[in-house]
Amino acid sequence: MVTKKTTPFTEADYKKEVSSELKDGRVLNAFLLIHSYIESYLTEWILISGEGGFSKEITDKISRKQISELILIHRIVGNINEQLYSRLIKISRFRNKITHELATIEIGDNKTVEDIKRKTEEGIDICGEIFKLYKKSIDERAKKIESEKNFFLL
Repeated sequence: MVTKKTTPFTEADYKKEVSSELKDGRVLNAFLLIHSYIESYLTEWILISGEGGFSKEITDKISRKQISELILIHRIVGNINEQLYSRLIKISRFRNKITHELATIEIGDNKTVEDIKRKTEEGIDICGEIFKLYKKSIDERAKKIESEKNFFLL
């Protein structure tokens, strides 16, 4: 059995993956992929933003939240500002429109392809913002844990 080596989540090159899909003309795949990265970062970010030690039940509930709920939670706790909140809501609505109208959209139509491509590029930008904030949260959490560890060693 061949085991595929996985890349740590914080080291995944979402830009490279999504750009490759765009380059190969798979704009719908690219859009859904970047949306998936955004959703995954938002979910993980909630888990590291808290005090930690979440039960499996809480972790499971968070992982099943809809993206609109994840976005709202991040806005309420102050992880994202109003501008990023609005951008996330817009990209989420576009994703819902695409997935709910998949059978009827003209994927071969140049305007449709350009709309999806534009939203994908916007998603890459949004994901970059989310990733910076997410990574900052990880770094702050690590410093806090290190500080607490040093306090108890005194």
